[in-house]
Amino acid sequence: VSGLGNLKVVLNQVFKHAMESELIEQNPVSGITLQGKKKFKVNPLTEKGAADLLDQANEYRKGMFYPPLLTLLRTGLRVGELCGLQWADINFEERSIRVSKSLTSGELSTTKNGKERTVDMSLHLTENLRAMKKEKQKEALRKGYPFPVWVFTRKSGDPLREANVRTALHRSLEMAGLPRMRTHDLRHSYATIRLLRGHDIGDVSYQMGHSSIKITFDVYTHWIPGKFKDQVDSLDTQPNATYAQPVGMVQNK
Repeated sequence: VSGLGNLKVVLNQVFKHAMESELIEQNPVSGITLQGKKKFKVNPLTEKGAADLLDQANEYRKGMFYPPLLTLLRTGLRVGELCGLQWADINFEERSIRVSKSLTSGELSTTKNGKERTVDMSLHLTENLRAMKKEKQKEALRKGYPFPVWVFTRKSGDPLREANVRTALHRSLEMAGLPRMRTHDLRHSYATIRLLRGHDIGDVSYQMGHSSIKITFDVYTHWIPGKFKDQVDSLDTQPNATYAQPVGMVQNK
């Protein structure tokens, strides 16, 4: 038993490092006992928490990280997918983003499941990215630099790294008085906020790039509100329906 325990400790550290590097979404040995039980914990922001975070991100380093953090909260992208975004992926007219690649540890690859998807942009996100693009175009023209291919860049013009986003998130959370969380928890926040608003779980699943709706349901089932009593009640009002007298109920004569 001690040997298995030691192995679990080593594996836990390896997978923990992989999570912090955004190489995996969850630690597969976290919460596992020697009897094989496993827990999966989702740690999302509330809507107010998300708003407070964005308010502080707008203050941190002159708002440089407001657009990427806003994008994570409004689209549910993985941080690697965010870093790999290029301007050619964004369609401002249709308010959509083509997600086809991921930039992780400086290496460009396909998305986690290898599939391309298109995610919707909110009006605020669309206008924010449009304004950012115009500013970058003006800056490139003023300095005589080529317009950057990447949407989110460092001062060097190279794409943001996961560590840049993580540092900005932690600092903004601290400024907002919120507990520290992983960048991946912003993806969870996107999902739970939408589900608590009663949005269609099929669309949430697609936008997030899950391979099946079952994954979405299994992970976020506790955030799916029970707001469908009116639909259940409608079973009592079907046309031409005949119902048996409830036990114990006496009809008026």
